Amino acid sequence: MGRKLLCTFTINKMHHYELRRERREEKRREEKREEKRREEKRREEREREEKRREEREEKRREEKRREREEMLSRQAWNAVSSEA
Repeated sequence: MGRKLLCTFTINKMHHYELRRERREEKRREEKREEKRREEKRREEREREEKRREEREEKRREEKRREREEMLSRQAWNAVSSEA
């Protein structure tokens, strides 16, 4: 009977360590999944920021183009007015 208890104890102990190992592995896998999610969020945020930056840049270029056109239009108008 003592021998059977020792074997049962050993089996239970082995099972206990196996469960701990499985939990550690699952935790590690979960951490990897979390890291992937965080990295994906960071990537998406960088892409959104890049898009916003490009839109601001485009707006700025459009505004400069409009100002240039207005200036040229005024110069042309002034030239026509001074000739008359």
